[in-house]
Amino acid sequence: MPLFPDARRLIRSNLETLQWGKRAQLIRIGRLTEKQLFSLNEKRDARGYPPVEPEVVFIGQHIYNSRIVTDGYTMEDVIDQIASAMDSEGIVLDTSPMTALENPGKRADR
Repeated sequence: MPLFPDARRLIRSNLETLQWGKRAQLIRIGRLTEKQLFSLNEKRDARGYPPVEPEVVFIGQHIYNSRIVTDGYTMEDVIDQIASAMDSEGIVLDTSPMTALENPGKRADR
């Protein structure tokens, strides 16, 4: 599984830290599969960007502000979204402003 066993706890801790108005620390939450890494780096190469490593790190400031504060998601929804995207079934999407992971399986938000 691409997420480390304690990733949910660590992600929640960072999101709570941000909720308290404090600065969250950079944490390691998982690793991309070989297939995800290859696909991601292939898309980055096509845009002239350097390759990335398989380890995934997280701070959470952007996702906290955009999903929790602006969009009204709960912390549990956000953690579920991250876990779903980071699942070994997650695929790499190449969108205009960024490259992202998405799980093609459906997941119900709370």
